[in-house]
Amino acid sequence: MHVTHSPTRLFNVIAALKASQPHIDAIEAMGFGGLIQMPNISLRKGMIQDIADTYQVSNRGFNLCGQVVTIHPDDVQNIMALRITGIDVDEYINENMKSKDGSRQSELFNRYANDKHKLDLTWLEKMLDKERPADDDFKRGFVLFMIGCILASPTGNDIHWSYIEVVRDVSKIPQFNWGQFTLNHLLNSCLSYKNKKERTIKGNLVLLQVSSIWYDQNL
Repeated sequence: MHVTHSPTRLFNVIAALKASQPHIDAIEAMGFGGLIQMPNISLRKGMIQDIADTYQVSNRGFNLCGQVVTIHPDDVQNIMALRITGIDVDEYINENMKSKDGSRQSELFNRYANDKHKLDLTWLEKMLDKERPADDDFKRGFVLFMIGCILASPTGNDIHWSYIEVVRDVSKIPQFNWGQFTLNHLLNSCLSYKNKKERTIKGNLVLLQVSSIWYDQNL
């Protein structure tokens, strides 16, 4: 199994930003204070693959130790301290995004895109410098980077162009249901892995790994 992104990448970015209280305050104000406390978690590829192999399409659960285990929004909140109420992220994007050409030609998109016109994680990571102001540009860049690194990790190094819509209005960022968003993306990735026999499991692998460990410890 191939894993594209590691949570260590986000951990290192946040660790560097801890030297700047304004940046930490900005992250907390957006509702991601729990990620500031997240330890440096190493993904166990073999373990993640074993868990994903047990995914059951019919009930969106995992067959662990002979028991069907489902991950609920409350689990996401407990593990990652993400909001589990509010605006549905995917519905909001679908309702508000312009055409591909319209969004990718906008001034806002170009502010975060690299020279290949993509929302590249390496490019976004460079924007998250504690020497830069903790302004709206920083907030948008952090959310886009976090989506690609943890919440909806893709197979490549760039995230879908439509995610620019979810950061267009910075005041709405704390209102989104990020917990349900990352859970849905993970389960859809597991479905694709099972049905299409994809080699890469996308999405919030930290959530998948920690949830299984928590279940095992509470047997």
